[in-house]
Amino acid sequence: MAIAANLLDRQFTAEAPNQRWVGDTTEFVIGESGKLYLAAILDLFSRFVVGWAVSAVNDRHLALHALTMALNRRCPDVGLLHHSDRGCTYASEDYQRSLEAHGITCSMSRTGDCYDNAVMEAFFSTVKIELTDRFESGGHAKRELFEYIEVFYNQRRRHSTIHRLRESGRVRAPSAIRLEEAAMRVIFQTARVGATKKPLTSGDQTGPNPTDRAKRGSKRHLICDGRGVPLAVRLTGANRNDSQEALALVDAIPPLCGARGRPRQRPDCVLGDRGYDAAAIRRGLRARHIVPCLAMRRNRHGSGLGRWRWVVERTFAGSISFGVCASGMTSGPTSTRRFSRLGAR
Repeated sequence: MAIAANLLDRQFTAEAPNQRWVGDTTEFVIGESGKLYLAAILDLFSRFVVGWAVSAVNDRHLALHALTMALNRRCPDVGLLHHSDRGCTYASEDYQRSLEAHGITCSMSRTGDCYDNAVMEAFFSTVKIELTDRFESGGHAKRELFEYIEVFYNQRRRHSTIHRLRESGRVRAPSAIRLEEAAMRVIFQTARVGATKKPLTSGDQTGPNPTDRAKRGSKRHLICDGRGVPLAVRLTGANRNDSQEALALVDAIPPLCGARGRPRQRPDCVLGDRGYDAAAIRRGLRARHIVPCLAMRRNRHGSGLGRWRWVVERTFAGSISFGVCASGMTSGPTSTRRFSRLGAR
């Protein structure tokens, strides 16, 4: 195991995002005697939780999952300083190899000195005071931690560091998500989730196409901005055609404030794959004063939209890495509302 020097030296500030990250792991009680471990990484510039992961086992894989989320979420430049304690998970060869591969400098606390990583200790204390330190089950813990970290802490919670940065104009309020700053690209995508035990044979979710009847599972229809922020999510039966939800998704985008004037609710342009190539969709988008940029069915693959549409794939992958799909949340409307609330803040 590699032990690094304390390069951070209790300097818990940063001049810009992705300059200094701190990470640590804590445990929660599950039921009577079970345990669940939470690994998290914070950006010292804004106290934003850039990566986190939960597991019933506190090993290097847990810390690596949190680091992977942070790297995929922020894509930091070479020179980032990563600080943690001297635990075996952070000193492991796999973790150190991942840091080195991304050009990240490692810093570690001194032996037995929790004050060298005081920001992470304060964060975990806040979580356990404002949320809880005990859960009924692992699935319940994943849902509540997702709701607290992604919906509340990263988007809404106020604390002194963020307040000072907003006053100086160095960071924007989370609620100021503006469509005009999202590169004017809204992306459609669907994903099948949560297969049911019995196929649907009747009802509103069986769809008009006879060949689609009795298709198992449910389908999440997602529309996000050019940065991957989810704007609206709809949950339907797996046999619901993608194109049937396109205009409903656009209409479900909430008003997003932040710029001067009335909050915007319509993007200038919408991207989508060839599954949304329909004259009715194009007419509906133009009637809403939105430019449709949809791949055409007769054209070969490689039209160039993939370089923009990858963000929606990342958003779907992010929901899985949060443990949402594993906990069964995607099979009901509750998870859809929680997931869509990320973009409504």
